Amino acid sequence: MAELVWRLPYSLYRDMGMQCWRLEFSVAQIGDMMMWQSNKEVDPGELSISVSYNTFTHARGLLYLKECDRNVYDNTRILRRMKGLLFLFDVIVVSTATSVRLRGVNSSPYRGRVEVYHNGSWGTICDDSWTDDDAAVICRMLNFRKGGKAYRNAYFGAGSGHIWLDDVNCTQGHTVNDISDCQHPSWGTNNCGHYEDAGVTCTFINIRLVNGSNDDNGRVEVYHNDSWGTICDDGWTSADSKVVCRQLGYRDQLFYNVTAAYGQGTGPILMDDVNCSLGYIPDRIWNCSFNGWGVNNCRHGEDIGVACAKNSVRLVNGHSTYTGRVEILQNGRWGTICDDAFGDEEAQAVCRIFGKKYGTANAYFGAGTGAIYVDELDCSPSYSSDIDALLLGSTLCSFNGWGINDCSHSEDVGVWCLSQEIRLVTEHLSRQGRVEINYAETWGTICADDWDIVASTLVCRILGYRGGIPFRPVPGSGRIWLDNVRCLTSNTDIAECRRNNWGNHNCDHYKDAGVWCARKSYDVVLADGSDHSGRVNIYYGDSFRTLCYGYLDTRNADVLCRLVGYRYGGKIFKNPNYVETTRSSLRNLRCEGTEASLSLCNGTWGSYNCPEGNDIWIDCITSCDERQFGHLCNEQCHCKVPGCDIDSGRCRRGGCLLGWHGLSCSQECENGTFGQACIQSCHCKTPGCDHVTGNCNDQDEGCEDGWTGSSCDKECGLGSFGTNCIENCHCLVPGCDHSTGVCNTCDCQSGWTGHSCNISTLVEQQGNISDESSIGTISIAVVFSALLVASVTFNIWLYVTNKRIKASNMDKDQCYQNVPRQQLESTVMSQPEYEDLQVMGATITAYENVSFESGYDTMEIQTSRGRDKAAHK
Repeated sequence: MAELVWRLPYSLYRDMGMQCWRLEFSVAQIGDMMMWQSNKEVDPGELSISVSYNTFTHARGLLYLKECDRNVYDNTRILRRMKGLLFLFDVIVVSTATSVRLRGVNSSPYRGRVEVYHNGSWGTICDDSWTDDDAAVICRMLNFRKGGKAYRNAYFGAGSGHIWLDDVNCTQGHTVNDISDCQHPSWGTNNCGHYEDAGVTCTFINIRLVNGSNDDNGRVEVYHNDSWGTICDDGWTSADSKVVCRQLGYRDQLFYNVTAAYGQGTGPILMDDVNCSLGYIPDRIWNCSFNGWGVNNCRHGEDIGVACAKNSVRLVNGHSTYTGRVEILQNGRWGTICDDAFGDEEAQAVCRIFGKKYGTANAYFGAGTGAIYVDELDCSPSYSSDIDALLLGSTLCSFNGWGINDCSHSEDVGVWCLSQEIRLVTEHLSRQGRVEINYAETWGTICADDWDIVASTLVCRILGYRGGIPFRPVPGSGRIWLDNVRCLTSNTDIAECRRNNWGNHNCDHYKDAGVWCARKSYDVVLADGSDHSGRVNIYYGDSFRTLCYGYLDTRNADVLCRLVGYRYGGKIFKNPNYVETTRSSLRNLRCEGTEASLSLCNGTWGSYNCPEGNDIWIDCITSCDERQFGHLCNEQCHCKVPGCDIDSGRCRRGGCLLGWHGLSCSQECENGTFGQACIQSCHCKTPGCDHVTGNCNDQDEGCEDGWTGSSCDKECGLGSFGTNCIENCHCLVPGCDHSTGVCNTCDCQSGWTGHSCNISTLVEQQGNISDESSIGTISIAVVFSALLVASVTFNIWLYVTNKRIKASNMDKDQCYQNVPRQQLESTVMSQPEYEDLQVMGATITAYENVSFESGYDTMEIQTSRGRDKAAHK
């Protein structure tokens, strides 16, 4: 509310000698050129006049005083003082409406962080309770009249300085025109930081009507090259007005006015000689013929103005004035709106036309006839520079264009308008949950005292379903708004039902009311239990009926459980404790187990009395244990990290536990295998070992011949065989059967015999050496020592020569044709005459080079392990 204040000194009244004055003045607002006039009697003293216009930023104008009993101005008496008074008026306009601006990251004239001017400085608004209604007020203050979208959490960056407003609540946002007129604590009172600064994006279209009595009439202005400008009235016709009105979302033009009937604009005159009558009606005014941007021969006294016809909307075939199929008038004929993209925001835009703040999209009011005028309607607040607009009440929406759709009348949308918003808080299915209602901008629950199928059906129909039954939900929290709700079938709003006053109850949240809704015939819901267990009810026709008799078959349970959202099956039974006689719609149900609807199962459909104790109940399996999967959760997965896919059993991570394999890790290692993925084998004498460790089941028997290790999974090494690999085979070519010891190729090494080459042919001669022969023995030892040096030299030469000869012979011997070269060389070195050869403590394992230098006492032997020198003198 802007307030213009003049402080007129009492001496001015006294000097003019007047006891009663009449004040007449006109104010021209800088910017929009808003003309405002008043005529009011005043008394001497301070004069304060409030002006109900919300966008004053500065004002100047003319002010006239005259005596109350005079009809004409006393020019000789009053005008003597006019100069001083006019000067006073020009400088003393002391208060205006709240000033707002948009700032921040990626801000523009229509989007950004909201800042308000108060007490000489700019500050921000906290986002607590910040909604689209509050954003719409800010947008109207900035001359964006088509609403806006609220942003929170410093979306456009954090501001600085004061946080002037918090907990702003513009509950009647479509009528409030100044943010300071909304509910809020006192200026500067908040519990916020700048990380909570509020922002807006205003719905912006680059054409507007200015200075009219309502949004549907005014001076036409268009936006071009970052500035607003007017249109000259030269050549203007009703066809041009129709384009402007359609572009603004109205259905048609009513009339147009020339010669600045809505006041003279300011700034550029952007269009002149507009002509929209060239064989078709364009969808944008700048698509019509005109001279070119800024090309004109006009003055602002020729600014054009138009008045548009609002869209007419009605609700058809509903239960009351506030429910029904939505139809809209176009060219004198009613048509429907397609339900594509139509949600609660669009429903609320329609409902506000009928005086209801809330509404839900509801498609169950039958198919219309005639044209489908609107498709892909979008009423969400958003920026759009050039949209196909449809104005529903005060909400500007976008759509495909008149008559452009891909729909049939089976998609005609309907709405259910409400005085209080209502929702379903779900836990399992989207059509099942706790009922909550919004009162005083706070969500709360409803106590289940007196809650019945009538109230449940009303809630479900409000939410777009066909019917509903009471359901026990997960308890809520916070406020309990209603108790003892008793609805009639004629009620169309929960608030209309008989009930206690808001907030008056004697309940705890464990008694919160819930509903389970049905979308269509054959939908299954469960009564008198929980979301997974209870008496089977079927929505058939327009009411719920029970399932009676029937086969207590797991295949029936599979189908029924799947239709209430559980895919693992469950138990099916008759409850002998339930004694109420009910109305049945289906008897003797028999399903194959894979049906997607009860309509595909066999059974007798109709209306029957179901005797006591014959109603069918189910108890569905809700989830599998982390090691279970499959139908009825009767299969197990053995995953290293617990947890597998409930359908396939595939481990989510980590693979199978030791001893298990297969896609679902459900197959134990077969007899004789163990370990990771069962790729290891145990060779137990008595078959069978632990599938995890590989330990033989019969520890006393141990491993098969040729195997060793705690898991009997290690084969005997080269040259060993038998039980625990403790026997050795001395084959000419190393390698024998690890079980029998039979050499893999050819013969035994020299000095060994037997099929396993493990019997020595050397016979040790033992005897007693008499004392008498000791002298001879010593003599022999002396001789032997003397020959030792010559023997070593000879043996080295012999080794090298034999190695070459044997290698050559092996190359020619068929017995060795398939033996690898490395193994052949190893065979040469394995002969007895070389096995124990030592020179100065160094064991010769492989001889690469032996050199003899005549005349020297030093012999050099090079081995693979290094160079060793032996000196012999």
